[in-house]
Amino acid sequence: MSDLFPADPNRLDPYKNYAFLVFLGGSTTPAAAVSSVGPVRRYSDVVEYNSGNDAMTRKGLGRTH
Repeated sequence: MSDLFPADPNRLDPYKNYAFLVFLGGSTTPAAAVSSVGPVRRYSDVVEYNSGNDAMTRKGLGRTH
């Protein structure tokens, strides 16, 4: 018997074909289910600047997205 559906043990589990269950807040009931999760991607802009009378252009990290 499944603890997910205590009222009707013969009911089919709609989440069995998914790899991950999503729970929101402190809830013990799944809010959604997903088959796969992709990586989190981030990148930073390159900021070029000159320091004083220096002819060399320097590069640094800018805004991260």
